[in-house]
Amino acid sequence: MRPVLSALLLAAILVAAPAAARAGAQAAIEQPDRLTLTSLYWGRVTQEWSIARGGQGRWSQADGRSETFPVSEADFDRLRDIFRPWEGVRFECRRIIADGPYGTVTWSQDGHEDQQLRWDAGCVTGDAADVFRRLDEAEALLGRLRDR
Repeated sequence: MRPVLSALLLAAILVAAPAAARAGAQAAIEQPDRLTLTSLYWGRVTQEWSIARGGQGRWSQADGRSETFPVSEADFDRLRDIFRPWEGVRFECRRIIADGPYGTVTWSQDGHEDQQLRWDAGCVTGDAADVFRRLDEAEALLGRLRDR
């Protein structure tokens, strides 16, 4: 009975850990100074949020509308915390729906190569729900920061 329980516990741990983390991680940027969320559809940017740590945020849409807004270090850290579990993690999934929005979350720091989390709304497997929940949470936070 004990080996069965151990096997069940190991299986539960493996399911609970992000599948993407098991797929191969890269070293995360230790102190990013910019986060950028980009949404695309058919190769065109539909929306982009670019947030500097303790500086200014910029939101733009495909129709040319754009706004800038102040971002404190605490605001930046709140945004970073939303995606922290995905820093340095490569997300992969089996794409089910071929025609949908997709994009990236990009961590940047001067002197370092950018790191990206690539997402695709056509992905409905693995940890896709977690990524999409975090994107929604981030956009809600950014909207509040922009509109205050």
